[in-house]
Amino acid sequence: MVVPTILTEETARDFLSVHGHPFPLHEQRHSNRQQGEKWLEVCSLPGKGRGFVATQRIPAGATVHTSEPLAAVVSQEWIPETCAWCFHFTYPKRMRYKIDTTIPKNLNNINNTNKKKKKQQHTYTTVTIKDVLFCSEPCRHKFQTYGHVKNESELLLRCYYALEQEYNLRQKQNQDDDNNDIDSNGLITDLQQELDQLDINSDEQLSKWIDQAWITFTQQGLVKAQQWIPDDAEQTMMRLVACCVTRRQIESEYLFADQLMVIPKFNDLLNVQCNELAYIRRTIIDNNNNENKRIIPDELIQVMEMFKFFVSATSSFLNCPHIVFRAVYFREMANSFGLWEMSPQQHQNNNDGNVTDDLELLGWGIYPSAVYFNHACNANVRKIRDGRKMVFIAKRDIEEGEEACISYGCVEDTVEERRKRLLEHYHFLCACNRCEQESA
Repeated sequence: MVVPTILTEETARDFLSVHGHPFPLHEQRHSNRQQGEKWLEVCSLPGKGRGFVATQRIPAGATVHTSEPLAAVVSQEWIPETCAWCFHFTYPKRMRYKIDTTIPKNLNNINNTNKKKKKQQHTYTTVTIKDVLFCSEPCRHKFQTYGHVKNESELLLRCYYALEQEYNLRQKQNQDDDNNDIDSNGLITDLQQELDQLDINSDEQLSKWIDQAWITFTQQGLVKAQQWIPDDAEQTMMRLVACCVTRRQIESEYLFADQLMVIPKFNDLLNVQCNELAYIRRTIIDNNNNENKRIIPDELIQVMEMFKFFVSATSSFLNCPHIVFRAVYFREMANSFGLWEMSPQQHQNNNDGNVTDDLELLGWGIYPSAVYFNHACNANVRKIRDGRKMVFIAKRDIEEGEEACISYGCVEDTVEERRKRLLEHYHFLCACNRCEQESA
């Protein structure tokens, strides 16, 4: 299998050529608007990077953008009550429709080198995927058929099953072994010395150190008597990564023509800002115990453990080097959308769908075409989840040349609380008009 070299910004296709329009493509053909006319365009904005700007005057209530997810998954804790396709939520009722797939019988014995392995190579068995449930037969059918080919959903289900089996295996092994000692073999010491010497503000030096850290931990690693086990959030994240890497592998195998596809592709993810340097730099600074002695962030080690778990589960059928895993993980960070429970009243009243105490975070989605909506605490665009799609609607009239912004999370807190949360989770200090006025 030949894997194309797609991990550069130059090779990323502009996804907005497909999704940067007032209506979905199938609706646009029947509208009175001229073909190709768009409400928004992506522009470089001083101090903000890229963002959506109105190409004309937009009336209040207009749907300015509709976005399909590259990947969308249900949070681990809400799997039994949430549809894996449309995110319909029925707590305390459980979803009724399950899904099966076929896997090689020797999937869980990939390290087995006995003579029976070749004979088992083409023997398959049917398994039920525990972490994927649906509210209806149509939703289950859409999950199976959405993508480039049917093979995509089969490969994704195989990933889910392998991750589930790896989790169960590690839990059992850790129960049988109470020893939790770690032998660093001097690896941490070497990386620690290099970290102490580098200029933390130099992107080039920090990037080089991060690359070396990944090589050290993934190719040599720490010797642990007990194996790392992911929590609920990390299990959810690995399924989200699986969605992206599965699409990447399918595209490399089938070599589709761009003009035949209107669904997000893996290359579209590369248009999204990568937060690896900013995140690692901040965690190193936060963990710095003195000026001359830095600490390797536990957060970085946790991500590496997650990668090794992912590869241990899927390496027999999925190609995911650490650079691909990082491309997904650190682009999802601060760029994905929370998929919240939505009440019927919120849709009927046409309101913002703001998060309240009685609503649950059902999952996460990566929407490559929607990341160009920057934040403002007094946003002029609101977002509403319509099944698995994200719809963006003008809250008020937006003038030509004005930036179109949404709010990242709840904005009812004080300016100090809002800025603290945005800096912690999205790596920027908010300077919108509302924050500037309130801080003054």
